[in-house]
Amino acid sequence: MPSSDSEVRTISDSSSGTNPPLVLPAPRRRGPLVTPNRVFNLLGWLILALIVVFLVIPAARHGNWEPFGDANTWHYLWDTPDENGKPQGGLVYTLYVGIAACLISTAVGFVFALGRSSNNRFFHGFCSVYIELMRALPSYLIIFYVFIGLPKFASFYNSVVWPGAAAWARAHLGAGLGGAVEFLVEKFSYVVNFAFQWQPPGFAIMGLSLYTSAVMAEIFRAGILSIEKGQLEAAYSLGLKPHHTIINIILPQALRRMVPAIVSQLITLIKDTSLASIIALQELTRAGKQFYEFYLEPGKPPIVLETLFVVAAIYFVICYALSIISQRLEMKQGR
Repeated sequence: MPSSDSEVRTISDSSSGTNPPLVLPAPRRRGPLVTPNRVFNLLGWLILALIVVFLVIPAARHGNWEPFGDANTWHYLWDTPDENGKPQGGLVYTLYVGIAACLISTAVGFVFALGRSSNNRFFHGFCSVYIELMRALPSYLIIFYVFIGLPKFASFYNSVVWPGAAAWARAHLGAGLGGAVEFLVEKFSYVVNFAFQWQPPGFAIMGLSLYTSAVMAEIFRAGILSIEKGQLEAAYSLGLKPHHTIINIILPQALRRMVPAIVSQLITLIKDTSLASIIALQELTRAGKQFYEFYLEPGKPPIVLETLFVVAAIYFVICYALSIISQRLEMKQGR
């Protein structure tokens, strides 16, 4: 008898000592029948069954799913075309705003993460204030402030700041330096006017980027701080410069640890695009709202829950696909 379950049992022929022993694997240990994963899986299937019983089947009996059998319905939810067939919203705008905000916030967040980790007091303080301020504000309000504040700032800059700064520079800095200042102020007005002419997608991208960049900065900073200081000291002792150390030593290791958090924030960003409906952005959720409002007419069955169910299913497919990609990346990097 083996002394424990992990030992290997051997059987040999007692009549002859020439036969090699037969090795049998030890019996497997059975895990607990009830685990958190099994409980959550059971709850998920239970919720899905309730949705089918109380929403899908009754809606099918009343014919509420018939509009979703039309290709024009899916075309409307996809890009909400105008009279000329030009996309004006829908899932196309949701993906466009989400991807653009993700790229901008990733680049800006990395810079602010380095700034908050910097020894420069001014850079460290500025980045810290920005990160804490943006993280403390709801992204819903940030989008609204950007939509309302940028045009007002552009108008104030063109009517007050630009003329006043140009006149002061000419009067106090002379022709050379004053002309240079006036030139810079005038060129900056082009940037301000460009922001003034933005459409709702531009304001949504900027608002979401402001909030998400602060969250990304903390994710990057946590990943950088997770690297042992001994590796940094070894790199510096070998004569590597700071930017070489960051690119060749810190980032390859930190990115492996940051992938789950980054993908999780990307999923949140995709869902937060629905908040841009406050500035009349025709994203997926608003397109669904307009679609079921079209059927709120006498003689037509209301399809509010059915439309919201379809919109939620589209969000779920996108976010679940991102979650699977994150898991594959973790498995690939863990090898």
